[in-house]
Amino acid sequence: MIKEFVAIFDANRQAILDDIKANEPQDYEDLFRRLIKILSKNDDARNVPDPERITVIDEGEFTGNRVFIVGESGYISYKYWYCHIKYGSCCVCDTFKSIRGYDDRASDTLTDDEAKQYRDLMLHMVQEIRLCYGGDEISEDDK
Repeated sequence: MIKEFVAIFDANRQAILDDIKANEPQDYEDLFRRLIKILSKNDDARNVPDPERITVIDEGEFTGNRVFIVGESGYISYKYWYCHIKYGSCCVCDTFKSIRGYDDRASDTLTDDEAKQYRDLMLHMVQEIRLCYGGDEISEDDK
């Protein structure tokens, strides 16, 4: 876990919730992209992931595995992060899909509880982000 990223997430909890309520997430990639946009809002363009440099490895619906790889902002990415998520292996046990239910939706708008569950998924994602080169912390040399 990269403490700086979790701190940014915590500082933006209400804004994240408001965004989720206003724009229902479509899938895990949508949630992850929103998370990276939040983490990249920094005056210092170094050492932040770039939401335009996300690569997704998706082994298909029946594995439940997705790996997101994100390059650093700037002209050339010298640093990469990854996040491996595993939230269910089929449409019956998938965490994302279970938030809104598997049947026809009773409402087109998210409930407060549903929005908080999506935010919790984003929290789990930020807690799973790791630097590709080992270690969870940004070294003093990289700052």
